[in-house]
Amino acid sequence: MGNTRRSKRDKPQGTLRVHLADNIKALRDLKYKELLSETARNKALAKDSDVSASQIQRIVKYELGTSVDHIEAIARALDTRPQDLLTPYFAAKHTSGPITLRTRRRRA
Repeated sequence: MGNTRRSKRDKPQGTLRVHLADNIKALRDLKYKELLSETARNKALAKDSDVSASQIQRIVKYELGTSVDHIEAIARALDTRPQDLLTPYFAAKHTSGPITLRTRRRRA
């Protein structure tokens, strides 16, 4: 009998995880636009939300799903509601300028 268990790496990204990451990135970049690097923006968001910088980095890179508590803390730091972070294209509709939201495809 073969091993039917799939590796986490081989699973497609969840839709909510993609929307969460895309919205956080867009709103983070808007709020911390004076900071030149993505790392600096992640650290500022981490400080304001009391979520670790590595956690923020993994969320925006689609590598980590996160808890409701973290979503609420990040939403507070970004001056939005938690449900807005999970709404498809929320940030694109509520920010000025082009924002590229993308979806991750399953690895072949």
